[in-house]
Amino acid sequence: IKDNSSRIVKGGVIGATNKANTSSFWGTSDAYVSYGSPTDLWGLAWTPADINAANFGFAFAAKKDTTSGGDTEAKVDHIRITVYYTQKGHLIVQKTTNPSGDLTVFTIAASGTGTITGGGAGTVTDAIDKDYEVTPGTYSVAETVPAGWDKTGDTCQSVVVAAGETKTCLLTDTKRGHIVIVKDAVPNDAQDFTFTNNFGNSNPASFDLDDDADGTLSNTRDSEVLPGTYSVSENVPAGWDLTDSSCDDGSPVNAIDLDAGETVTCTFTNTKKGHIIIDKVTDPSADPQSFSFDATGGTYADFSLTDAAAPDNQEVVSGAYSVSETVPAGWNSDGGVCDLGETPGSIDVGPGETVICTFTNYKLVV
Repeated sequence: IKDNSSRIVKGGVIGATNKANTSSFWGTSDAYVSYGSPTDLWGLAWTPADINAANFGFAFAAKKDTTSGGDTEAKVDHIRITVYYTQKGHLIVQKTTNPSGDLTVFTIAASGTGTITGGGAGTVTDAIDKDYEVTPGTYSVAETVPAGWDKTGDTCQSVVVAAGETKTCLLTDTKRGHIVIVKDAVPNDAQDFTFTNNFGNSNPASFDLDDDADGTLSNTRDSEVLPGTYSVSENVPAGWDLTDSSCDDGSPVNAIDLDAGETVTCTFTNTKKGHIIIDKVTDPSADPQSFSFDATGGTYADFSLTDAAAPDNQEVVSGAYSVSETVPAGWNSDGGVCDLGETPGSIDVGPGETVICTFTNYKLVV
């Protein structure tokens, strides 16, 4: 006598998996024979309701094989079915964001050697964890890091969960910040200003800005950077002064303190220098007489002119100035005439402004 068929019955249907030992003859004395194992599911998925159903059972059949031995009668005293239950565990995935309390939703996917109830897809936030119900096994969690974030901590790899055990792991993400550089030119001008920085994070080490109505080159640049301390400096072009550089968080431009998720705006204000041009005219024309001028205000310097000399052109910062002429003997003067409504005794030069004054002298006839 040999086994012919040993199959489990689920829902009244005999299963396909056959655990019968069809190669060995039965013994001649009473004995227990086991089929399956504590971890064998017989090729089927089970619930407690399947086990407790009236149509759950075991189907067994033997066969006579006369090729050896003389026994022709098969007897089975009883069949005992032992069902093993394994308590599921839990893998709780927690999210910590920097800055704390950010509302961003992070997509995760758990996988492992065991079974995850409902599958491994899930989401977490700084406030909401993901609780995976799992069978015993080793699990890892992958995260889709959103744009503008960096993963800075991960304890969710190769986590071993035993039967009935709850394990907690942590994913930490840090939000990048922004440094916005604004160019304010006084007056608005097409002049390009070059900035150098140590922002890193694939940002260029230098960039240009201007402050005019032409949109080809912007007056603002937004750089996405990791939290840290940074510096930015400006190459001031000739004819301009850097009159202010400040950041809205109080940081100096050479030590910008950027927190996670923070945006700091730094404005560089440049004021264009003006010019005072003094021209000398004599009557008669081209007289070689030299005329001395006394200049006051800022860096405005004294000078002398002849009728044939090029006009005196001095670059000055915006402000109040005056110029007067020392009239030589034998000459008189019209006192000087300026454009833009100015007078030699009170020249108000605005940013980028050029004021022209002409002094005409008449030679006296002796």
